[in-house]
Amino acid sequence: MDIDIDLAPSKKPGILSKIRSQIGELNLLQVATFGTEKPRSAVLTACRGYRSEDYPNGIDVDTGQYLTSLIPSHRGFLWELKDVIYGNEEEGRKPVRPFLEEVDKYPGLLQILLKLEGLVNKRSTHAAGVIFYDGNPLDTTAIMRSPSGELSTQFSLHDAEWLGDIKYDFLVTEISDKIITTLDLLTEDELVEKDLTLREKYNKYLHPKAMNLNDQRIWQALSSGSVLDVFQFNSAVGLQAAKIIKPRNVGEMTAANASVGAYTLYQ
Repeated sequence: MDIDIDLAPSKKPGILSKIRSQIGELNLLQVATFGTEKPRSAVLTACRGYRSEDYPNGIDVDTGQYLTSLIPSHRGFLWELKDVIYGNEEEGRKPVRPFLEEVDKYPGLLQILLKLEGLVNKRSTHAAGVIFYDGNPLDTTAIMRSPSGELSTQFSLHDAEWLGDIKYDFLVTEISDKIITTLDLLTEDELVEKDLTLREKYNKYLHPKAMNLNDQRIWQALSSGSVLDVFQFNSAVGLQAAKIIKPRNVGEMTAANASVGAYTLYQ
C-alpha cells in the first residue's frame, strides 16, 4: 500500500526532521534500495576479477568492453546474460554465437558471468519512500544507515510491505520550489499581498481555477520558448515539441506532453 505526498525538495529535510522530533528518530525510516549487477557490469566485473595462468592480471578492459558490445538490446534494455547464452524461446531469442565464441576463449568465464548477474552490489535509499512506526520498529524491520548517512530499513520495499509496513511516498517535485520562489519574488515586488499564507497566495494567483487559461499570451510564451521552465516541457525535446505543436489550450498541451513522453520512451 502506498500513500503519496508531494513536497518541495528544499522543504523535505526539514519536514522529516520535524516529524522525527514528534514521533522519535527511529519511528521514521527511509526505504532501502539495492542495486544489482546488470549484464554489462557483470561482464566488466568478471573480466576484472578473472585469473588464470594465461591471464594472471585479469582480462583487458578493452576486451571486456568488446564483450558488452556483443550483448543485444531490446527497446533500450540489454538482454539478460542467460538469454544471451541459452536463448529464450518465449521472447524469440536465440543464443548469441559471437558472444559465446569470445567468452569460450577464457575457461571458466561463462560460469563467473552467470554467478555475478543479479548479485546485489550497492545500496541506497528510495527517492521518496518512508515508513512510519508506532512503538518499536524492530517488531517488523531492521535498521541501518545508508551510505549517505540516512536511517533506513534493511529490507527492500516489497519485503517491508510483506512484513506489514506501509510506505508513504514523500515525492519531491522541483516545480514546487519554483512556485514558492515565484510567489516570494512577487511578494517582494509587492505584486502579491504579504499577509497571505503560501497556500492562500497560490490559490488566489496560480491555481488553475484562478488563472485565465484562455489568455493567449500564456500559450504564445510557451510556443515561443520564452518561458524559463514549464513542467514536463523543461527538456530540449519538450521545448522543441512546444514550439512545433504550438498548443493553444490545456487539451492541446496534454496531447503535446504525451507526444514528448512517447518520443523519450522509444529513444
